[in-house]
Amino acid sequence: MEPAEIEQALRLHPQVREAFVVADTNGERPQLLAAVTLAFGTLDDQQLRRHLRSHLPPALVPTRLAILDEAPITRNGKVDKEAILAALRIVDRGDATKALEERIADTFAEILGLPITEPDDDFFEQGGDSLASVEAVGWIRDELGVELEISALFEHPTPRSLARHIQALET
Repeated sequence: MEPAEIEQALRLHPQVREAFVVADTNGERPQLLAAVTLAFGTLDDQQLRRHLRSHLPPALVPTRLAILDEAPITRNGKVDKEAILAALRIVDRGDATKALEERIADTFAEILGLPITEPDDDFFEQGGDSLASVEAVGWIRDELGVELEISALFEHPTPRSLARHIQALET
């Protein structure tokens, strides 16, 4: 999927005026980041993520989102993607944890065939079994680049606890 398609999904939200998707290639794995400006009202990160999850597969929901007052413009009158990327890199670790929780929750929902999974929902209480566990651990390896034993999922069965565990492994 092209960034333009993700931008289009963002623009489908009635409050979004402009949408920008950029790739952050600074880390080991490239990440999609998105920023929007609003036409009216207020909108929080969670509302925007819910909207995106209803229009995109979980793997395509940007890792970080930011709501800007206005789009930064270069002297040539074009959108300054580097300024947007810099603004998105400022997102603190708490937001990164929240984003990871949501990605894991989305993946759990997809694996379990549920419409939605919340950060404190237990994978196994919602129907997860050994086969689904293997799929979840495989997704973590493939999408996040983190090797986990299946036992980690039993010890950290909610998206929130699993996200914190993964981040602790990465530090």
